[in-house]
Amino acid sequence: MRQILLGAALAAGLAPGVQAQSENALAMAAILEQVGCSLSISDGPEVFESLGLGTAGLEAAGNELLDLGLLQLQGEALVVTTGACAGQVAEAPETMVATLMALRDNDCMLSEADMMATIADVGSRDVVMGHLRDLEVAQLVVLSSEARGALLTARLCQAGDAGIASFAAQVPDMMALPERDRLPFEGSPLGAAILIVERIAEAGCAMDTETRLPIAESLDVPVFSLDVFAPLIEGGVFLETPGPLTLVPELCEAEQAARRAAIREVFAAL
Repeated sequence: MRQILLGAALAAGLAPGVQAQSENALAMAAILEQVGCSLSISDGPEVFESLGLGTAGLEAAGNELLDLGLLQLQGEALVVTTGACAGQVAEAPETMVATLMALRDNDCMLSEADMMATIADVGSRDVVMGHLRDLEVAQLVVLSSEARGALLTARLCQAGDAGIASFAAQVPDMMALPERDRLPFEGSPLGAAILIVERIAEAGCAMDTETRLPIAESLDVPVFSLDVFAPLIEGGVFLETPGPLTLVPELCEAEQAARRAAIREVFAAL
């Protein structure tokens, strides 16, 4: 139950008309509509348990609502944002929305150069960096000096424009949650791969485990991650040789854009 509440607190509102598919999720959404579109977090367990679902059923229904973005955290309340409650959606600053969209549309990451381009589009370095710091507190983004960039949580990589706007609106409420009540950060494997590959390219196209460790850890990526490194080796980005992780010669000599394209192709095939 606790995981459902945490998940709901990080949900994003999607376009009107999006509906849950399973009977349990539909029932959970209907209960929230019936109690007036919002429910205090503290009252959540009692209300959800009234559905008569077991723990597994509640978790599945809550995760479905979370993934579809049918709830928002607004202050101390969970607010359903679909059906008769569609008008309950909170709005976000345009610059926060623009910052999140820049991350999502740039392979779920921003390198230092990408950040400069985003700052130019939004119009203020202080505003963009302030948003990125707030997003990190909310555990939607990780800022890494070791990787020289920002990595977006995988959940937001799949969000539409309305979902991004809803996540942005909830950031102040997410930041107000105790740290233990925030979902752990789960970064985009694609974004992490791009940032790490560029650091390896800058280091001469080869990097041993000891050097790679702090870069990977700064992005919450295990140094032997099957989600990040295994696809890159199997996909021909790195050589399949013992010793340092080494880019294949053609990608070592290529421009950054070509390396990114190769990485996108690898992850698109997964």
